[in-house]
Order: sequence, then C-alpha cells, then structure tokens
Amino acid sequence: MTLYLWIQKILELSDILIWPVTVIVSLILLKPLVKLIIDKIEYLKLSNAELKFQAPPPPALNVTKVELAKDNSHKKEYNLDQLKGTYKQYADILNQSLSNVANDSDKINRLITELTIQTLHNNFLEIYGAIYSSQINLLLRLTDADQHRISEHEAISSYNMGIGLNPTLYQNLQFNTWLSYLLNTNLINQDGQTLILTDTGAEFLAWIKSSGRSFTTKYA
Repeated sequence: MTLYLWIQKILELSDILIWPVTVIVSLILLKPLVKLIIDKIEYLKLSNAELKFQAPPPPALNVTKVELAKDNSHKKEYNLDQLKGTYKQYADILNQSLSNVANDSDKINRLITELTIQTLHNNFLEIYGAIYSSQINLLLRLTDADQHRISEHEAISSYNMGIGLNPTLYQNLQFNTWLSYLLNTNLINQDGQTLILTDTGAEFLAWIKSSGRSFTTKYA
C-alpha cells in the first residue's frame, strides 16, 4: 500500500472517530456538571416509556454537632489586658483615639481611618525591607521630574548607580527584574517607554521621610 493510500485511510478513520472521541472527552471533562444535572432529574419521558427518579434523601442531622454548637463555653474572648507587645500598644492607641469620639458613626469612620493607616504602614514597612537604594533613587528622580515622568532609558542610570555601589549584589539582577519590583508594588506605572510615579510611590517617599527612615536602605 502506497503512502498516499495510508494517509487516505487515516483521514477516513479520523472522520469516523472524531465525534465519538469528542463526546467521550466532553463527558470526562464535564463529569461533575453531568452528574449534577442527572441528580436534578426527577421525571423523564421517552416515547411511550416514563421514568421516575427518586431524589436522594437529605443528609441526616448530626444532633451531636448541633448540641455542641450551642455550648459557647469554649469560645475565647480577648480584651486589652490579654494583648501584649506591639498589639497591646496599638490597641491602647486605638482605644484612646476612639474614647474621644461620642457618635457611633464617627467612631466607625475613625476606626476605618486608623486601620487603613496601620495597613498602609505595614505595607510600606514590608516594601522598605526589600527595596534597593537605587530604586528609591529612581522614585526621588521621578518626584523632581516634569509631570513625575522619565523615560525607561533614563531610569537605567539609577540601576547603574546600584551596580557601582555593590557589583556583587547586582551580578544576577537584570534591569527588567529590578524595574519590575517597582511596578509590582505599584510605586510606579509604565506607559510604553515612559515611567510614571504613582500616588502610592509618592506616599511611600513621604512615609520614609515622616517616619525618620533613610532613603538609603541596607541594599545598594
């Protein structure tokens, strides 16, 4: 049999098998959905035949679990006296701040504000622990730049500054990876070849200054 006839036979066979294979694969992939649909069927009529399906009984109620749920003696409650360290310090500050607010609605607004500030502080603290001095240098340059924008090509000088300070640290750190950290933390945005300082980036620099931290971190 020639190669042409083999190819023709294979094509004919594929035409025959394509639909059965498609149905089988679809059933396998959609098995959970098919099972759910079948479980929902209560009545089926085909020509003169009628089929009724009995719905599965509801799961038995676990009385033991219900009774245990009523017992709240194991529930642990926290108060200011049980908090220690930084948690205690922050709870005291928050409690003092709310004690001067009489209106419940104002207390909620104050609480949301305080929690937002603390969350932002924790986020900036985490970034500060990982950011390079050269990356902060780029943020400072964006602050002074026209409309807080510079080109990606101009940003390379901040990256090269870090290489000059600590060549070993930058040995396996490519410029794109270096830049992506600022993008992923939303300190800057990128529009084509233009880098733009974000509000978060500006707030991060203000946080460094207001918290008495240095613009030079442990990483060059």
